[in-house]
Amino acid sequence: MENPLVTIVIPAYNYQSFLPETLNSVLAQKYQNFELIVVDDGSTDKTKDVVAEFLAKDPRIKYFYQSNAGLSAARNLGIKNALGEYIQFLDADDLLSDLKLSLQVEEMETDAHIDISYTIARYFVDGNKEKLYKSINLNQDEWMPKLNGSGYEVLEMLVKQNIMPVNSALIRASSLKKVGFFDMFLKSLEDWDFWISCAFRNFYFSFLPVEEAFALIRVHKISMSQNRKKMSEYEVIVRKRIKNLIKNCSFINPGQKKMLGKSNSRHNKVILSGLIKESKPSLKECFSLIKNAGISQFLASYLKAMNDSRKSKS
Repeated sequence: MENPLVTIVIPAYNYQSFLPETLNSVLAQKYQNFELIVVDDGSTDKTKDVVAEFLAKDPRIKYFYQSNAGLSAARNLGIKNALGEYIQFLDADDLLSDLKLSLQVEEMETDAHIDISYTIARYFVDGNKEKLYKSINLNQDEWMPKLNGSGYEVLEMLVKQNIMPVNSALIRASSLKKVGFFDMFLKSLEDWDFWISCAFRNFYFSFLPVEEAFALIRVHKISMSQNRKKMSEYEVIVRKRIKNLIKNCSFINPGQKKMLGKSNSRHNKVILSGLIKESKPSLKECFSLIKNAGISQFLASYLKAMNDSRKSKS
């Protein structure tokens, strides 16, 4: 029996310097039954030429171009053209360990209940791949929860925070179709929003505790994850969505809904008050935050920000 096809989707925007190493990390996989889709999101550098060199040598590589529409739109175009039974997302500056696909496919072929398998992640500073860290903050603090399940257990963790970088996951394509696509409105935290959508469809998440299977994330000055203010602004938007998803969720009981709602509101208050305190938003920006968070959440967060400011001055 032939191994199932895996589709690797790589969105690329002006990352010609990183792309060859990323493509080579895919080609070096022990698992070789894959198609590799590169979506060029309107790059103005030599991304197309870089891909063309690889494409000429390997027919498994496919190239798609779109006018610049953002990371989510590029991933969505990859999803639309994917033929694999499993989907692996990989950003154009990140890498995969050589055993990642083979070990995850083996796990998911063994257990049909798994919708999403995910692995550990390791971070490295651009230019020094030999020294690996367990956190994007470049320390050895483990941050990823190791979940095996679905329902309230997964929702409880995802309401607190994201549980993995996007390239940690291998997703069953038949499951992914139930979710659809990444939200193109979100210019940050779109992966967290996507996992939340999966969890509220009662997907089964499975952490693969194997050291040889891991995602590698490059930390550099232009990486999107370094823009903290932007991430906080989008977190407010995602948390408003979470509030509505909790309200309409059919597979958790009223008590669980209440606890998730309180957790979401508490985390939102911290993020929103921090934004207000640090950025001192204009009247126009305040109206935008009210629109995204709701008036009651904004007022509670505003009062917390003012109180925190007074305490810091005393």
